[in-house]
Amino acid sequence: PQLDGFGARVAFDERGVVIRDGVAQFYGNPVAFEASGQKDGAVGVTLSGTLEAARLRGAVQHPLLRFLDGQAAWRGSVELRNKVPTLRIESDLAGLASSLPEPFGKPASAVLPLRFELRERAPRQQLLDATLGSVASTQLLLDATVPGGVRRGQVRLGAGASTLPARDAFLRGRAEARP
Repeated sequence: PQLDGFGARVAFDERGVVIRDGVAQFYGNPVAFEASGQKDGAVGVTLSGTLEAARLRGAVQHPLLRFLDGQAAWRGSVELRNKVPTLRIESDLAGLASSLPEPFGKPASAVLPLRFELRERAPRQQLLDATLGSVASTQLLLDATVPGGVRRGQVRLGAGASTLPARDAFLRGRAEARP
């Protein structure tokens, strides 16, 4: 995805480049970031911003986005270790309303923790690990070389963690209304 309005202070230290006070626009939403080299040679980037549903809908065409309204703050990180990237994003989704059916619907005032991690695996493969409160979780091995883009994985509805199966894809659990 494209970053617009990119600006930052760049400096150098004993570990390499240090980026401070970074700002950009991601799908029209503001993002702040900082980056620096670590002692072990990894590169770490911290990110934070606000995601506004209307702006995201204007930039990304996905049918589920029409059920979202409002905005939510998020924070994240990107770690590049041994040339392998890992992206982590977290949000409490406060301020974002969902008119999806239960258990995925929520008023803007409700908190529903979202955790998302995407790790590079083999070439053209990524491991997606995501949790939406006690509503759902997933682990998927994404593979750009297979039809549909998913080599194997599990989506779990309700409490409990998803695990990556040895083969195939599974949907497990029970969808219940949230309290």
